[in-house]
Amino acid sequence: MIKKIITFLVAGLLCFLNVYVIMNGLIIGNFISIPSYNSVPQNITVYNEKITQYEQLVNVEFENKITALEKSKTEFETVKASYLDTKNLNSYEDLIQLTRDKQYPIEFLWIKLELIARNNGLAYSFDIVDSNNSNLKDIKVILQGDYLAIKNFIYDMLIDLELQFQADNLKIAPVGTEVNATFNITGLDIVM
Repeated sequence: MIKKIITFLVAGLLCFLNVYVIMNGLIIGNFISIPSYNSVPQNITVYNEKITQYEQLVNVEFENKITALEKSKTEFETVKASYLDTKNLNSYEDLIQLTRDKQYPIEFLWIKLELIARNNGLAYSFDIVDSNNSNLKDIKVILQGDYLAIKNFIYDMLIDLELQFQADNLKIAPVGTEVNATFNITGLDIVM
């Protein structure tokens, strides 16, 4: 008989606990969280809002990002093709024409060339001289320093996409323990 009473009490307690949890919910630390029956409509509203946000992300923003990515890819391919066309010049005259199509402010040239020279630890002199073409100018470059530093200066100058010119009539001569290099940058449209 006592077993039946204990079983009945345990069953009643479990039923009461179930009803209490359904009506009020249950939170035990960070591990167990059971929402109450009354909070279900609120949760449905929150979940519906999140579903709407995700649909907005998927249907609108994702498509916009894909469109922007495709546009960027097309622009990249255009610039890449232009760059490859520039790199695949057929003659030296093509390179000269490329430099003639670009105008260089004098301040820009001095800053770029001086920075490259200083970064390589070189003594330098840059002089603007008249070119064979009356509208264009040449720059006579004189460098003094370590041979490797001069090589690095010329390399840095050649790979700089903002400059787009190269060295002509390069002459290198030893001066004591250092090297003296002179060359010309020809056919530039310099804005003074």
